[in-house]
Amino acid sequence: MGRAAGATERPGLPLTVLTIKLLLRGMRPAPEDEAGGTRERAIERAAAELGGAAADAASRTD
Repeated sequence: MGRAAGATERPGLPLTVLTIKLLLRGMRPAPEDEAGGTRERAIERAAAELGGAAADAASRTD
């Protein structure tokens, strides 16, 4: 079997670099909000507050 067209001397190098980049990205700590929770929890809290404010405004107009 011959080598593939365009093959380099180190065919595994780009895959190794990609793997290292993905591992480093996975090791990055989750972003924290001011209350110490994760970003997703901050979004959930904001959505709940907006929902409560909308319900409060709707009850005042009745």
